[in-house]
Amino acid sequence: MAKREIDFLVDPWGVLLGMWRRYKGTADGQPPPTEQRIMLWEQAQLFKYVDRKLDELIGEHPKEPEPLLARAGREIEDEQWEKLLATSSELRQRFPSHVSGFRHASWALRRLKRVDEADEIAKRTMRRFPRSYVGWEAWASCATDRGDLVEAEQRWREMRARFPEKAFSHTMHALSLVKLGEILEADEILAAAAEAFPDNSTLRREFAISAERLGEWAEAAERWLDGRGQFEREPIFHIRAALALLGAGDPEGAEDVVASAEFLFPSNAELQSARKKVDAALAQGRQSQA
Repeated sequence: MAKREIDFLVDPWGVLLGMWRRYKGTADGQPPPTEQRIMLWEQAQLFKYVDRKLDELIGEHPKEPEPLLARAGREIEDEQWEKLLATSSELRQRFPSHVSGFRHASWALRRLKRVDEADEIAKRTMRRFPRSYVGWEAWASCATDRGDLVEAEQRWREMRARFPEKAFSHTMHALSLVKLGEILEADEILAAAAEAFPDNSTLRREFAISAERLGEWAEAAERWLDGRGQFEREPIFHIRAALALLGAGDPEGAEDVVASAEFLFPSNAELQSARKKVDAALAQGRQSQA
């Protein structure tokens, strides 16, 4: 399906460049780090919030992208999308063999709601860096942003097939299926991905939410509790485990989860809300037994 996006007749120079980079082993757009680049990156991070010093680094190292990348990082943090767009343009002009300028351009354009332009940048990236996930991920994300549910599902499916090592591609493909009402297929994808990427908390959260979506509250509780054991410092696993236990008709189990979580997160508003629901369920249970 993506063949039309990288067709030679659409962008012959981009396709030829991608073929050449594939041959040279540089088709991912990520030049190998050197000791000098690592040191420069660390220095740029020190001056990330000091405009004058960062500008000096950019001027002193015109052949290295690290200071510009630090500037782009700050612009992302500050949500300065127009400035990020300008920085990405400078990166592409000065360092066309680096994929970062393309990544930041697509990101900025999507944030500015200029999705069609972001889509074109993504396709250019796919042609020029055929082994990089950056262009493919941006390409799929554009369909999601546009609200084209069928196209988004097809693109994320291809993204997942091409880059199975990326947990994000599995998560997003599953969520695109959910929007199409294919909840069972989405759950199967999330189940396999949760096993393949056990350390990815975002994926594990979506895996547990998937059981809730299916109305399988006991299964959802088991998934949340399993995640809680691994991601103890993330409140959501405790809170949603307790609520899933309530949904499964086990207020006593929910009480145990909330009680242990209150020692870790005493001021968490969502946990306090869950506590009220657990107390109400326990009270109702006592009344029914009276």
